[in-house]
Amino acid sequence: MPGETFTSTAAAIVAAYNARDIAAFVAFFHERALVYSCHNGAGIPVCRNRAELKEYFEQIFATCPDLHEEVLQTIGTCGNVVTHSVEVTGREQGKTIKATIVYEFDTSFKVTSIIIHRAKS
Repeated sequence: MPGETFTSTAAAIVAAYNARDIAAFVAFFHERALVYSCHNGAGIPVCRNRAELKEYFEQIFATCPDLHEEVLQTIGTCGNVVTHSVEVTGREQGKTIKATIVYEFDTSFKVTSIIIHRAKS
């Protein structure tokens, strides 16, 4: 797509997440994308492919109808990596989560890995 950048793609991922549009959301990810959530243990992926990612986020979207991610800051970009500081509201029991999210893209703008590092509460 003309004008597409890794930063604009990351913004589109957030928009699909906020719309809870699972089809649009997972379409941004490579078939073998890895998702790491550091609060579940360092270096252990919670999803190892697009099918697992779809199932994981379908459950989150279903149980959190008021889910919303706000990008507080794009911390930086380096080549094919985009890093966001975010705040996620509408989680279980009204929780708000602050996190750093690192997206790594391939040359076709598909996410190959994402690292979600939650700030300590």
